Amino acid sequence: HILDVYVPQNPPFPRPFLPITVFVHGGAWLRGDKSNNFNPRLYANVGETLSRIGQGTVCVIPNYRLSPGVMHPAHALDIARCLAWVRANGRQYGGDPDRVCVVGHSAGAHLLAYL
Repeated sequence: HILDVYVPQNPPFPRPFLPITVFVHGGAWLRGDKSNNFNPRLYANVGETLSRIGQGTVCVIPNYRLSPGVMHPAHALDIARCLAWVRANGRQYGGDPDRVCVVGHSAGAHLLAYL
């Protein structure tokens, strides 16, 4: 599954490891995409904005498989895999895997709460 990573363009120096924000899109587990077909810049704007606020955050926006192609809990397992990826790879992007904030919209929030 694909995820996008947004990092601050001008991180603070000396560069500490930044917090990581994981944002999960909504869509009733049936529709939606990190690229959002109706407004392709919608979630990209979320990632870019979060990476610029204050000293910035590394922002990760994943996709997850949708129903009816998969059944629950496959959606949540995809997000769990994303969080495991963040823990394993966050430092490569300047993030601190010990400081992760999870945020979701609608079904995305539900998936995160399930975990």
